[in-house]
Amino acid sequence: MISPVPGTAARLRAPIAKGLNALHRWWTTPTVAWGGILLLGLMVMWRIWDTLDLAHGDTCSYYTGAATWRATGALKQPIQMVFSPLYTVFFGEVLRVFSDVYAATIIHRLIIMLASVAAVLGVMRNLLPKGLAWLIAAWWIVLPINWAGLYEVHFFGFFWAALGCWLAGAGRSVWWRGWGLAGLLCSGLLVRNELLLAAALFALCGVSFELYRLAKGQASIRLVAGNLLCFTAPSVLLVFLAALLFSGNPKVEDWRRIRAAFTERQRANMAQVYSFGYWQRHPESTNEPWSNEVCGALMARDFGSAKAKWAEALRKNPRALFAHVAWNFQLVPAGLELGLFNSYSGGHSPDFSDSGSVIPSSALMDKRASGTLLPRTGLGAVAAIWLAGLVCVARTRPKWRAAASRRLWTWLALASCLPSSLLAIATQRPRPAYILPLLLLCMAFTGVSLGAVARRCVGMNRGMAWTATGAGILALFVGYFMLGRPAPKRPMLADYRRLQPYSEIICHRGRVLCSNVAVVGELARYLVNIGRNRPDSRYLGRLEAGMAAGDSLETVLDRAGVTDLYLTGMELEKEEIRAWRETAESAGWRLVAKSDASDARWQLFTRDLVRKGNAPDALDFASDAR
Repeated sequence: MISPVPGTAARLRAPIAKGLNALHRWWTTPTVAWGGILLLGLMVMWRIWDTLDLAHGDTCSYYTGAATWRATGALKQPIQMVFSPLYTVFFGEVLRVFSDVYAATIIHRLIIMLASVAAVLGVMRNLLPKGLAWLIAAWWIVLPINWAGLYEVHFFGFFWAALGCWLAGAGRSVWWRGWGLAGLLCSGLLVRNELLLAAALFALCGVSFELYRLAKGQASIRLVAGNLLCFTAPSVLLVFLAALLFSGNPKVEDWRRIRAAFTERQRANMAQVYSFGYWQRHPESTNEPWSNEVCGALMARDFGSAKAKWAEALRKNPRALFAHVAWNFQLVPAGLELGLFNSYSGGHSPDFSDSGSVIPSSALMDKRASGTLLPRTGLGAVAAIWLAGLVCVARTRPKWRAAASRRLWTWLALASCLPSSLLAIATQRPRPAYILPLLLLCMAFTGVSLGAVARRCVGMNRGMAWTATGAGILALFVGYFMLGRPAPKRPMLADYRRLQPYSEIICHRGRVLCSNVAVVGELARYLVNIGRNRPDSRYLGRLEAGMAAGDSLETVLDRAGVTDLYLTGMELEKEEIRAWRETAESAGWRLVAKSDASDARWQLFTRDLVRKGNAPDALDFASDAR
């Protein structure tokens, strides 16, 4: 019998399939895979130094500690030991290399994000086919909610957690599990304290596994003891190195001071997140939710103390606290949407800003804004993929059971992070930066489901499918991001560049900087450099609001002890400011710098030190909740 001659289509398909398979094998080699994901990350973040403003909020607060570390090689205050000390040290070392404030903030963001996506790829390669793992890692890095997240410290903590999950399943040796535990412990102990729970749960899994083997007769007591020693040794080494790194200052070695600082952090955090949640739940509220006075007054009204801790709040007014927690869980779908698709449905953001990122269009969200249904559709599609994947896995159960056993420790490490994310949701809110391990778990499960569906239902070579899809996505983003981004206004950076040449004057001991710029306090932090003092600061709008009848602006400035006045924009056109400027020289003020450009008018006045008046008391709430 003569065999039929293959058709033209069959003859063409064979070399194409062979070429795609060869490309897939090359693409999934470790060097090319990690090099490709880092290259994609660089393309996504390309020219962020021309688009992002100088960071505010938490990053600005950490800069103070980083500058101290750069100058002295030590942390000086106990509060710096409870606010992510390892991140402060890392930021300080970057400042040591790049003395320019803006360059240091941008470069340390790039390092953190590239390291994080490399760790994400490592986790995914432990769990998924190599080509699909690359696609899921690419999904993570292309989302602006990740690479342009508001504060770098959250992603620094996530990097160590992701690194721990990667190492836990990187090999079969117990040493790999030990280094995975050390990564989780590093994240929880030195960066994000809620992840201590993840480290404890993973340690429990590791110990239970060895005791199970002993009980079943699969290992001797000597072998189990040796394995437990190997499992805990990296964590012991981590604690020793951390103690060595932060030793030398009695203030930061005093556990009573550290405990008091940690308690103060809890109180400040509680006040901030409760105030913001209340502001979202009550559209009639017109107060600024981040105002120290508003936070304190609301806490005192609902819990009897301006600085109540969670336990105190639960005891004094459980109904109000449960309303806060219920609201946070109500925002969970929006938090997942924002973390997975960079957008959310509904009128309330799960983050503290509308986009949750430092993209210039981001601003304090409008409570009346309504979202789009597209993210909710995407979340539904992800749920459908999970369901289809479960069905496919159920039909090939033995094969998947064997695959799961090889990937057990990575799954256990990821699952150990889940309670920490749930705790963050309950006490804070489902902000993507707070639930990054949960989002990583969702992406991993989506990848597993896609792989199961492709294996079961799609009649094509998986290597060809992932290679073709990956090449298409890469080409898409290369084309898009090489087009560049528009250069937006960056007010914080502009203000810093204007005042930085005069920082020697402004940062003398006892001086007070006042401005109509709302973030004048953060601006003052950035002006600090080696051997300089951080000037006290006053917001001009608050001083003007407290003016008594008949008071002049000069009287208000004298009462607040202002020595440096920085005015910008339309503030210069106010009648009282114009009247003050006419008599400023006779009152001892000197105009040391100005610009009359139509789109960037500003003036800087200074004078000799004057005696400070009694500034109004204010609650000193830290900014870590943001």
